[in-house]
Amino acid sequence: MLDPKPGRTGSRISRPTKILGKQALKTAWRNSRDSSIDAGRAGIDNVSALQFEASLDRNLDIIVRTIKDGSFGFSRLKPVFIPKDGSDKKRMICIPIVRDRLVQRAIVQYLTNKKCLPIYDPYSFGFIQERGVKRAIEKAVELRGQFDWCLKADIISFFDRISREHLKNQIKTAMRGHSLTHLLCKAVDCEVYERGDQKEELAKQGLEKKRGLRQGMPLSPILSNLALSKFDNAIRKRNMVMVRYVDDLILFFKSEAEMKEGEKFIRDQLSKYDLSIPIDGKTQRIGPKGSLDFLGREIFHSETNGYRARVSSRQIKKILDSLRDEYSLKKRISEKSNFQETVVKLGRSVSSYLGIYRDAYNFNDFDRQIRTAFRGILSQFFIEIFG
Repeated sequence: MLDPKPGRTGSRISRPTKILGKQALKTAWRNSRDSSIDAGRAGIDNVSALQFEASLDRNLDIIVRTIKDGSFGFSRLKPVFIPKDGSDKKRMICIPIVRDRLVQRAIVQYLTNKKCLPIYDPYSFGFIQERGVKRAIEKAVELRGQFDWCLKADIISFFDRISREHLKNQIKTAMRGHSLTHLLCKAVDCEVYERGDQKEELAKQGLEKKRGLRQGMPLSPILSNLALSKFDNAIRKRNMVMVRYVDDLILFFKSEAEMKEGEKFIRDQLSKYDLSIPIDGKTQRIGPKGSLDFLGREIFHSETNGYRARVSSRQIKKILDSLRDEYSLKKRISEKSNFQETVVKLGRSVSSYLGIYRDAYNFNDFDRQIRTAFRGILSQFFIEIFG
């Protein structure tokens, strides 16, 4: 099930033996989710994080040795399918084996600390240190107050449509012969392991071999930003104003005519990389004082306070429905969770949502609704178990 080890290519390829040395890997392990009680799932080798940790020193020695002799190779990815609201097509997450997750996290940490990649455009907020969702929303609210018109769109099937050749060329240009270049390109080429009983679901995903960047790898977010770095640069050179969170875009304009011209430019630029935004209603063209949805918030105009961001009623319903489904008795039985585990996990989920939306304009109302749902779910769970 593991991919064949890459052949050695002699001294022409330098090895990242210091960057991926034993101490760096130990640090990456300590900082990873896999070292906690909330570890990720096993990959296709069925080795859990707990099993990997039980022989941590030995496993790290093997990684270091194979990095040094050039025989290290990433394994195939385990596909896991998650239901999507209102669609028979499920969202697919690709899970690397624990060893590969560790190596990729160490690489991400190095690339982030050294700022090796040209991904720090002021318009980009996704998966960049000291930016993130909160900053993206704050910037979008600020700009909405300065521009009467805006265009909101998502890049269609972004991760699945990324050109691997374009991305690998971007890596080679940015890294300029760096010892990590070979491994980064290998990560781009990672594919899913196709198990027989999953072929139908995999077919629904519409994946193309040798195309796309598989989601679920620690390197995927930072590399997805690199895939759009030339697009970001073109927007900036055009003196257009944008907030981008991965494949979620808002562009701001002074007039409707300027917005129409800007939309054409965006489509032309994305087409250079075989990417596109929807033509239909999924692309929002919003005029003065109009509301728009962005990253789970609704940016709306208040006559007394100007533009603000709140959790939309649609998003609240989606969250509450998700909690009720995830913590139903049927689901908990299928997950083999007891009552105590369910209470703890539900509490964590509620706390997580409250943390995510704490800055929302309507947080108090959201807080009340989600806590009411928490009590209702536990009450229903208790009744179904104990009568």
